Amino acid sequence: MPTFLFLTAFCLLVAAELTPGLTPENQWDVGMNYAHQTIHFLVGGGDEKELLPAHKAILAKASDVFEKMFRFDKANAKAAAVGTGFSEEVKPVEVPDMEVGAFKAMLAFIYADDLGGLNGDNAISVLYAADKYNLPKLVKACLNFPIPELRNVFFAFDQARFLGQEQLLCDIFDRDKLIINDELTIWNAVKTFFV
Repeated sequence: MPTFLFLTAFCLLVAAELTPGLTPENQWDVGMNYAHQTIHFLVGGGDEKELLPAHKAILAKASDVFEKMFRFDKANAKAAAVGTGFSEEVKPVEVPDMEVGAFKAMLAFIYADDLGGLNGDNAISVLYAADKYNLPKLVKACLNFPIPELRNVFFAFDQARFLGQEQLLCDIFDRDKLIINDELTIWNAVKTFFV
């Protein structure tokens, strides 16, 4: 047992000697953002807001958009450079353009490749989140989501048009059963899109 402890201590000393000193510039590259590993997102708009925590390192690994978002802001970088540390006040990242359920589904996918939160009601909203944060695997999963499960064809149409997903639009209109009361309504929607 003493030999094991000696070898462990020796390995730790060698590792400490080989590890470069952490500076504000290389702290992110080493993968160690000690000051604020957890980030909070204030998701939703109006009365439907919710504060959701997440880990910066996991999100940054999953998405280049998150990685760029989490780089030190100028105030914290200046404070760290002069040795005064990080500013105390950390505000949540506001995400008013996204539904809480869609953001949670995106986080579940990032953390565990879990598509359990993806359903007919939020598939297009999750697609928006995946597109916004550059998550190609989740975009593909949303685009491959079974079209018959889409419940609100007009919302899906509008969101797909907004995202520039022409193939999704074609798939929506190619369905045998569209749940609408009036075929003229769908005709006018298509006409508006292509005019």
